[in-house]
Amino acid sequence: MGPAYEVFENDLCRRSMPILLGMLRNGTLARLTQQRFEDRHIPFFVSPDNARLLHSSAQDRDKLVVDTLLRALKSFRRKALVKGEWSPAYRGPRGASCLTSFFIGQCIWEFRRVYLKWARSREELAPVS
Repeated sequence: MGPAYEVFENDLCRRSMPILLGMLRNGTLARLTQQRFEDRHIPFFVSPDNARLLHSSAQDRDKLVVDTLLRALKSFRRKALVKGEWSPAYRGPRGASCLTSFFIGQCIWEFRRVYLKWARSREELAPVS
């Protein structure tokens, strides 16, 4: 990976970050993640308290989105570019898929792991009554 690829990654993150922040704030990211994993019988749940916090806390949304982006960059490179799972000729039910759309999809896959780590750390910091 050289400077041109770094520019590409930075642009991909710059375009994706506001989309993901909005999806996290309104709950769409959690719902899509839950749906994808439920289809594979893998549990995923965002508690109502955490959903409210993610709606109201820009700081928590930023942390989760940055961590998700970093994980997704690795899986995106491996799946889309090395393995060739993304194709510019793909025509799905909603039309063609651009690289940004594919990347957002990778972020949805990676969000579960990032969220669970974040939620566990919140539980560890919570005072015991």
